[in-house]
Amino acid sequence: MNTHFANLETSLSARAATIEAIHQNAAAARHAARAQAFGHVFTMIGAGIGAVLSAIATWPTKRDTYKALDQLSDKQLADIGLARGEISRVFEPGFALQAANDGALPTGRAA
Repeated sequence: MNTHFANLETSLSARAATIEAIHQNAAAARHAARAQAFGHVFTMIGAGIGAVLSAIATWPTKRDTYKALDQLSDKQLADIGLARGEISRVFEPGFALQAANDGALPTGRAA
């Protein structure tokens, strides 16, 4: 019977070692996931702060440009390919002047 208990004890000891290894691996994976999450959060915070600082730095130039465009007549705006309603969109990402980019001559002019 002692052999049976010895085999059982060996089996339980092996299982305990396996469980401990699984526990260690799970703890390491949890630690890595937390580190990655905190790294991502700090990266996003840094990007947000950078965007705010950039907006603050470029705001005076954008304001002056907006005022200058707003003071132009509708004809002057049309000459540069801009309509009065588009002035507020000039600073949006991806905004492009249609007339200035297509290379076409204005209507009524010959080449």
